[in-house]
Amino acid sequence: RFGITDLITYRVIKVAELGESNVDDRMGHLIATSQNPTVGILAHPGQVDVRIAVKAKNQQEAHELIKPVEVEIRNLLGRYVFATDDETMESTVGELIRDTNRTLSSYENLTFGLLAERLEQSIPQYFIDGIVGNSTLTINRLLRQSRHPHRSGDLLKLPQELTDELAWAVRQQSGTDLGVALY
Repeated sequence: RFGITDLITYRVIKVAELGESNVDDRMGHLIATSQNPTVGILAHPGQVDVRIAVKAKNQQEAHELIKPVEVEIRNLLGRYVFATDDETMESTVGELIRDTNRTLSSYENLTFGLLAERLEQSIPQYFIDGIVGNSTLTINRLLRQSRHPHRSGDLLKLPQELTDELAWAVRQQSGTDLGVALY
């Protein structure tokens, strides 16, 4: 009716482990100077989305305009890119677990079972066990399975070492290939 023939489409590059300001520091020049395609960022809990939007006559032209910008963004952000478009952290982790045919178990006390729920939804045949606890009683019980059961008191004062040991202990207790802990 209006004679509009162009389309607007976009590509979303998802980034983890870098906050919004760090992403902006690495690629702010693209945001400031981009015209078509345009580049913008949007922060979410646990990830930052980089959106490349383009106006083009068709999908092929859009893809050709987006591709060099995406390559540059991937070069600037490197290993922090984990997914694109509709992919999620869960689907990416699920694909890695399935591709390597490994089993996984988890311990968490920060997210009250959210990690276990997401793992169960994305890789039910590979996610074996999820332990949710928020007390030193649960931690001490799990640490009896650890590499250093005699150090449980010391580990409570060392969050990084405790988290590593909890991941090892949940893997050991569950008999899985991999263990993950959020403490």
